[in-house]
Amino acid sequence: MISKRARFHINGESYWHGTRFPRPLDPEELLNEFVRRQIPIQSFYIGEGPEDYFRRVSRMTNGAAEQYNYTARDASSKLTDFIVKTILNKMGGAQFVRQYVLQYGTE
Repeated sequence: MISKRARFHINGESYWHGTRFPRPLDPEELLNEFVRRQIPIQSFYIGEGPEDYFRRVSRMTNGAAEQYNYTARDASSKLTDFIVKTILNKMGGAQFVRQYVLQYGTE
């Protein structure tokens, strides 16, 4: 058992050859697949560094990107609202979102 673990420690790539992911995934190839299947990517980014990338990815897939300020007092509520509204919009459209806003007082 020790020698098997040591082998993976030395060459971590050897582990992946026995799985269904033997070659590294290409992020642009994956993004094109999301676009092709019309799967929107909703993304949150922290700081300004990754903003352009996440906005580009979300725009390409008809998703949305928002900066996430995890230190804000209402950070968890804002994240929850975004997720819930996205799901409700997909399930029942603007009417479901309006009902949620009326019931919970979010914007």
